[in-house]
Amino acid sequence: MRQRFRTTRKAGILTALIVVLAGVLVAPSAAMAAPASDPAVTPRVLCLPDSGAPQQVASSGACTGKGRSITLSPDEARVLALGDGKALCVATRSSKVHTVAVRQSCGRDERKVVLYRSLDMAGSPASLIMLAAPGEFGGLRVDTTPSIATVTVDSPSTGGSPLTGYEYRLSSDNGRTWSDWIARTSSPFSITGLGPCTYAIEARGVNAVGAGTTNGPVNFALKQPGACVSSSGGSGGSAPAPMPRPAAAPANVTATGVIAGDGSATATVSFTAPTDTGTAAITGYQYMLSSNGGASFGPWTAAAGAASTPVPSTFTLTGLTAGTAYDMRVRAVTSVGAGAASADATFTIAAPGKP
Repeated sequence: MRQRFRTTRKAGILTALIVVLAGVLVAPSAAMAAPASDPAVTPRVLCLPDSGAPQQVASSGACTGKGRSITLSPDEARVLALGDGKALCVATRSSKVHTVAVRQSCGRDERKVVLYRSLDMAGSPASLIMLAAPGEFGGLRVDTTPSIATVTVDSPSTGGSPLTGYEYRLSSDNGRTWSDWIARTSSPFSITGLGPCTYAIEARGVNAVGAGTTNGPVNFALKQPGACVSSSGGSGGSAPAPMPRPAAAPANVTATGVIAGDGSATATVSFTAPTDTGTAAITGYQYMLSSNGGASFGPWTAAAGAASTPVPSTFTLTGLTAGTAYDMRVRAVTSVGAGAASADATFTIAAPGKP
């Protein structure tokens, strides 16, 4: 059938094509509008642009702008037509594609593509949105002083959902081992506490879909005297500072909504603080919210009470809207940076008069 479509377009003679499907005559527009679960009529090409949201079309010639077109199998096409709790991982340097659970991560050189069922303010399905994890940067640059490395990201790709931040990791042994991923909210960002060694850095963008394509590595060294030796010691010079490591993700995140007498909506958030704080003490927590079913999130925001000692594992959200369903993520912050985000927690502020 796909060949018939191509032949008709090239000929440019027929104004309509009648397709024989299961003994029934169907016009092309009706065929394309048929249930997406039928692989014979599901668009089979994924357009994955360098910037902007992905889309599914009938042929590679329908993809516009800079980017890639990937021909999908019927099962892969169905994932992006129906969602059903699955997503696709698309290789960045080949046409390989595989299916994962929607909350599962993709590999180092892969981009995750998912169909979101966007929700309205009441938490009811409003529309279907196809989004991708961020793609490659236009550039990754590191500028150094004797004590600070400043990292700048150029022209990040968003995948159709706004960036919520960046993650980076370091290696001091030519990439044989790497630190954990450390989160930052914006570019440029600074890294301190390093030794007189040559480091490699990799970085990636993050949006509502998850972590994007890994960029790098880029090598850099601080402009300071001294020889780099192994952390186990050695002769001459000083050992490099320990590799920075962020805190683990908070667990068991819950939120309880309350509507005050004046109609204002708040929520009390509680969670289990991570026991692994990395290489520094936890100084506070950050949260981010989505009101459209997780299709996009607002910025990371410092949780109230972050300056308290000891740092509490509860905080209050204000300025919420009654009757709205929210998705929330929480992460711990140390002097190293922000750690991994918690699993999504969903809660609803009941509208007045409703249980």
